[in-house]
Amino acid sequence: MDADAAKAFVNAVLLAQRERELHGIPRPTLVEWLEAARDVTNGATAMTEPRAYVQGFLIRERADLGEGGRAVDEVEPRLREWIDAAPYCGPMLAASCADALRREQRLREAFAWLDLADERSRDSNVAALADTACSVAEVRCFLEQELGTPDRLRTWVATLRDRIAALGAGATRDRVRGLLRLEIASALASGSQRAALDACEAAANSAREWSDPELADFAELRAAIASRLDGQDPRRCLHEDIVERLERAAASTSRGTYERELAATELAETHLLAGELTPTREILTRHGLDPVDPGLRIRRLVVAARLARQDGTAEDDVRTTLSQLRSAIERRFEAFAQLPRTDDGDGPLYYAAIRNAVSAWITGHVERGGDPSEAFDLLVRAQAAGTLAQEFGATAPSIERIRDELLRPGEGLLLHVFAPAGNHVFAVDRDGIVHVQSSNSRVTLVELAALNECIRIRPDHDPGDAVRTDQTAVATSLGRRLGHELVPDALRARVRGWSAIAFSGADVLGAMPLEAMVLDEKLLCVSHAITVWPSIPVAWTLAHDPPRRAADAGAVVIAARSPAKELRALDARLVDLPVDDRRMRAWLQAFPGAGTLLVDDAATTSAVAALDASTAAVEVILAHGFVTPGLPRPAALALTASEADRGEFRCADVERTHAADVVFLATCSAGAGPRRAGDDGAQHLGGAFLRAGTRSVVLPTGPVDLDASLELLDAFIASVADGRSATEAMRAARARLVADPRFRHPYYFAQYRVYGRG
Repeated sequence: MDADAAKAFVNAVLLAQRERELHGIPRPTLVEWLEAARDVTNGATAMTEPRAYVQGFLIRERADLGEGGRAVDEVEPRLREWIDAAPYCGPMLAASCADALRREQRLREAFAWLDLADERSRDSNVAALADTACSVAEVRCFLEQELGTPDRLRTWVATLRDRIAALGAGATRDRVRGLLRLEIASALASGSQRAALDACEAAANSAREWSDPELADFAELRAAIASRLDGQDPRRCLHEDIVERLERAAASTSRGTYERELAATELAETHLLAGELTPTREILTRHGLDPVDPGLRIRRLVVAARLARQDGTAEDDVRTTLSQLRSAIERRFEAFAQLPRTDDGDGPLYYAAIRNAVSAWITGHVERGGDPSEAFDLLVRAQAAGTLAQEFGATAPSIERIRDELLRPGEGLLLHVFAPAGNHVFAVDRDGIVHVQSSNSRVTLVELAALNECIRIRPDHDPGDAVRTDQTAVATSLGRRLGHELVPDALRARVRGWSAIAFSGADVLGAMPLEAMVLDEKLLCVSHAITVWPSIPVAWTLAHDPPRRAADAGAVVIAARSPAKELRALDARLVDLPVDDRRMRAWLQAFPGAGTLLVDDAATTSAVAALDASTAAVEVILAHGFVTPGLPRPAALALTASEADRGEFRCADVERTHAADVVFLATCSAGAGPRRAGDDGAQHLGGAFLRAGTRSVVLPTGPVDLDASLELLDAFIASVADGRSATEAMRAARARLVADPRFRHPYYFAQYRVYGRG
């Protein structure tokens, strides 16, 4: 294909994208076309602007399929390059990345991309970028709306209004529609009906200037709302506007089948959310429960199940609907299990519709006296489709076998399912199973973000080198709030009776700071031995692999204290590690067997790869860790450089080694990896060591303090030498740090976690 033909092809695809609704092109098909256009632009060096343009639209379309964050991660290493090289379309690409990440609650990253989009829009001084400036303002409005900051929302709505006015005739219908909705949302956020009335009147006056027929209808509706708003709930008026638009979309002959079916599904969901049961029932009757698209089928069955719970439907009909929903969920699980696994894939609970469906089915099932064990079994079967579980050939054990064979005496399991429709927690121990439905996941995400921010920033110290009291008080308050979210009150008494807790299923929250949670005014990681299971089937497999540790085993210590110059050039934080030789020898001497010490020049990639540590009591790796953004498995170890390489030891290298049953990685960000919702989340160094034969990996999820890590290691080694498990050893080690005024803040101990069997 020559350059002219390539440009013609790309332009045709982009035209189809812009006219998607008129052409009735299903979004999955359009994504395929955009991917084809992307391949064309990537193969032509003279197509910098089209490349950024196509990539921006592709990210937007995949965001509507629930894959926006993944689409950004796939090309993250080259995004900055494309944005810098495309003065017209680069800022639009940055804004598309921001919107996709915003939808997945990756708010810090979203703000960073918005800042870049704004910066590039201003720097280029190109008039054509005025529309991109509107996109930036619009996404900022959405972010402030989700964060619940009405003052900043009002400021950005005003900015968006000014930017749209500057566009004049170049403003699109969707832009104006979006502004009108945000005007009302901003007024509603202020809590004043009068403010909402004023916003409606202003929106109606603005919209009357437009000649587009649909926008004129929109303006008339706004005018009607403004005329009757006094004494009414403004949210109700906004709901009527949404319903009217969806009804027109569902009946429009100019739209494709998928678009009409989607509008009908969203219309049913909208009515149900407002408590309007009769119109919800009429829509389901008119459009049916079995559209061609399996995702829409599940969404409609969710609506039907919730409707049946609320409107007094006969019990037999409710159970029939729940049975249909479960069958649809299981079909999706089965279809997913047949797909090939990839490094950047996700699990069977990835799509929000599936997660909501599972949540709705669990709620309806348990409310009708159903055994929570059935819901638990369904979730364990979903986990068996995870990447690591399939690599291990893991099967889904029954609840009885989990209780009797997998859980040790005094140990309990907390299995979490997070969904926009509601969270579920299953508590399992040898006495049985309890299910609790907890608050909405958005609350948990907010608490999580605040606590993560707190424990990843080094706290201030007083003149005596103790952590300041106010700093620990903030961390304790945040830990207490997250504890209430993840361990609901109804489970507190049961959890108090456990000495050890295994967490599983908390995939959508990424690296949760479980170890910083506070329960009954005590740090959970000190009161309980904590481990994180990638999934229950993986834990089952690890538990049934016989231990390889010899009775008189020694330890292995690998210390690469001086990173290669090439790696230092990539990351200025890779400085020499001042670790005393005597300290490392003391770790070896704690065990009866002969130990192995590879230090500095001996700690090369080839030496570590050739080492057989499989029968050792514990393997300690003390080195810098670093992360290469954009790779499916980004975390790596910085070992000692040699003539053959610069010391990079990546996940694939780890998997070819013979690792010990227990491995302690004193390396920053060893647990860093892509957040893979619904999967077993093993795309980091911890997962690599499990694949290499390890049963328990102690690893940090972020940057760690060297002095605190050495203190932690001293206590951990002593406990393992006394015969304690990795989880018990970490509980003792954390208790030692918490008692030390220098290290009592979670920054120093909460980023280390025990991953695997424990």
